[in-house]
Amino acid sequence: SSDEVREFLPPYEPKVILDTKNPMDIGSFSPPEYIQEVRYQNERSMQNAKKVIKEVTKEFASYFGRDYYGLIEEYRCDDADVVLVTTGTVTGTAREVVDEMRQEGKKVGLVKLRFYRPFPKEELQKIGEHVNAIGVYDRSISFGSGGPLFIETRSALYGYSIPILNFLAGLGGRDVTKRDIRKMFDYIIKAASEGKAKKEIIWIGTRGVEE
Repeated sequence: SSDEVREFLPPYEPKVILDTKNPMDIGSFSPPEYIQEVRYQNERSMQNAKKVIKEVTKEFASYFGRDYYGLIEEYRCDDADVVLVTTGTVTGTAREVVDEMRQEGKKVGLVKLRFYRPFPKEELQKIGEHVNAIGVYDRSISFGSGGPLFIETRSALYGYSIPILNFLAGLGGRDVTKRDIRKMFDYIIKAASEGKAKKEIIWIGTRGVEE
């Protein structure tokens, strides 16, 4: 109810208001002699956000009975041999594919990132300790380097001797189908069985590009 929401949320106390008697700058730039300290504070705040997110997630669950799992949401990952990392709405479609492939006896799992910043490095490392390969789905690309989520995931898992594949699909809002996601899992399973990936960056559903 709205009363429960009001009880959960902290009271709104604006820190900055329009006051002609007390003019101020908001979001003004920092000069060179201060910017390094500002960036340090930004980084400290971002790292502290991990703890705050987990605390608020638990508090939210105690109020409303829904647990959003903190920084990531794992789906059928406990005994998974391979996992696909996703964000956003494609996750719902990917869950259906996971269920279908599980019925076929394939131990696949899904990891949904709920936050890109702070990046869930430690959570992904725990998953990397017990799977044989990881795929990362991106719907944008950093030219010459793969998708941004892939770049972050590969960095987080540096030193882990498992194949990490990047799948590029859905750019510009194009639909990503269950067939597309099944292809991704097939690539990940093959990389896990061979211990390496023939291609690190794979375009899915792209006209004129061989998959």
